Amino acid sequence: MRIYSNVRNCGVVFSALSLALTFVLTGCSDYRPVKPVQDILSGEVAPGVLLLDVLEGGQSERYWQYEVQPATGAVRLVKEELFPDYRHREGMPQAFQKPAGAITTCATNPQANSPNGQYVAACKDKGSEEFYLADNNSAKVFYQRKSNKEIRGFAWAPNSNSVAIVCMTGRLGLSPLELLALVSGHPVPHDTIFLDVVDVRTGKVTEYVLRRNVISAFTRILHWE
Repeated sequence: MRIYSNVRNCGVVFSALSLALTFVLTGCSDYRPVKPVQDILSGEVAPGVLLLDVLEGGQSERYWQYEVQPATGAVRLVKEELFPDYRHREGMPQAFQKPAGAITTCATNPQANSPNGQYVAACKDKGSEEFYLADNNSAKVFYQRKSNKEIRGFAWAPNSNSVAIVCMTGRLGLSPLELLALVSGHPVPHDTIFLDVVDVRTGKVTEYVLRRNVISAFTRILHWE
């Protein structure tokens, strides 16, 4: 009787944990609004419009596309979808800004040449992620920064005067259900997605916030036109 009771109790705990994890990953995120207009950059530095996307993990997946126009400071949500699961992402494009609009890690030292061929942008991981710009002719690094943000992709402006970096910061969810998930070995990250635009000539960084409080985020730069 004691063995049967223990098995039954374990089954109850496992069922409760599964239900809790399902709830945490499908609908308890509390999204905070992002200002539609943020910092303005000169059109000479960052012309055109960037299109980025954000995917939230979970049993069902939320998906958004954003347009960022630095010359007006506008950050616009242009598409929103809900996928039943990872097998039904028909509305999510396969292509992104090549070669580095989406990366998994800086440890592979991803690189992207500027459209005019003069510069190269790259990132590397030496205990912390580091982004840098170098002159292609001399190989001299003229811009370098370390950040507490995780780099998830970067792309050049069409005129080679700036480079955009999509990155994010995260925190662990600490609600009662998320603490239960953490104890079970399944921490629930809540991520904030940023787009940082670096002025190649001055090194000044202008930051745009795309979305806050996204659970297990995946993000890319789709294109810059």
